[in-house]
Amino acid sequence: MARTRLVKPALFAAAVMGMVLAGAWASSTAPPAQTYEPRLVFGQDFEAAMRQGAAARKPVVLYFGGAACVWCRKMEVSTFTARPVLALSERFVWVKVDPNDRPDLAGVLEVSGVPAIFVIAADGRVVNSCGGYVAPEALTEFLRKSLDKANAPPESSGVELIEAIRTAAAGGEPSPRLQAAVGMAVNRLAQTDRSVRPAMLEGFKAIGRPAWPVLCDLMAESPLAKRAAAAGALAYATGAQLPFDPFADAPQRAAQVAAWRAWIAAHAATRPATATSEAK
Repeated sequence: MARTRLVKPALFAAAVMGMVLAGAWASSTAPPAQTYEPRLVFGQDFEAAMRQGAAARKPVVLYFGGAACVWCRKMEVSTFTARPVLALSERFVWVKVDPNDRPDLAGVLEVSGVPAIFVIAADGRVVNSCGGYVAPEALTEFLRKSLDKANAPPESSGVELIEAIRTAAAGGEPSPRLQAAVGMAVNRLAQTDRSVRPAMLEGFKAIGRPAWPVLCDLMAESPLAKRAAAAGALAYATGAQLPFDPFADAPQRAAQVAAWRAWIAAHAATRPATATSEAK
């Protein structure tokens, strides 16, 4: 039976949300859904499932399986068709991924074998996981506990998220891991709870240049609340006074983001103590 390790929630969440926010692996055309009788439907596009879960405020069940896996097939024809599982299925978004097709995702989640199941809250926290064959009764209980955890307040603090960025930025070069970490931190800043905001902004300021381009990318591509949070973090971290209106139309925002990118490029070699609006 396969074994799956649960790593730190903050690092999990940072990686997962970063994939969605940055759109690094998103596809405009999702693969066809795979259906197991009688009605449990698995999507096959992880990023699309995460967007659907966030929109519907439902946790995502990420199922890693393989075509040659005997225990996967047993779960698909028995566990996933059991009535108690089906009774809970509508409260989740379901997606199946072959780890051979998504080694990046399998690596982030430290998947060592199949079958493996992860439950990811709408805000990107991995709240539960299990590995190996799971009988219908056990999966039913697993799903119930996962719902409770997904609906509980986040345990990860802003400090933990900033530490995840600091670790990812240690190499000094942009990376998917850094994108993921910054993306999750911005997601946290965009929430209504402002208690961690001062510490997180100071953290971004201390990290400096490595986070700037990622924040700028999020200003260009994220939903309103997230691009506003990214813009606020970038302005605080750099001290620059360039304008950015998250409510503006797309062409105006694009021009403002371009000005920010020019400023970042001009200051890539040095990190002044106080930045100024040298680019207009």
